[in-house]
Amino acid sequence: MYRQLSQAEIEILEKQGCTADNWKNIEVKIAFSADNIRNVEFAGKVKLGTLEELVLVEEGVSKLSSIQNCFIQNCTIGDNVYLAEIGTLSNYQIEEGVAIENVGILAVNGNTSFGNGYEIDVLNEGGGREWPIFDMMSAQ
Repeated sequence: MYRQLSQAEIEILEKQGCTADNWKNIEVKIAFSADNIRNVEFAGKVKLGTLEELVLVEEGVSKLSSIQNCFIQNCTIGDNVYLAEIGTLSNYQIEEGVAIENVGILAVNGNTSFGNGYEIDVLNEGGGREWPIFDMMSAQ
């Protein structure tokens, strides 16, 4: 369930260096807190989850969920993510618990399947035994 930002939340975000092309296009979860969002430029329609827990960034390293120093456009951001130092994040759905750091551009334009459904030849040099790629497929 999402709601509009309150005026108090907008003021907190602005004090923390955040901007938006239109604050009315930013929706947040009911329990949202603006405390862990700094220096973010929002554009288009953006949905934000809650940022309250630690996120495993790499083996043995956890960071407090937050969004810092990013440009975010037309994205849905799940709960408890760590997004930092992202030049452009555009047209993505970021799921809960994801960590992304130090990336220039992550952008999707148009319909994208990320390879899902694309047929590849599997162990048949002569062709004729295509296998569709799907998101849970392993190399084995």
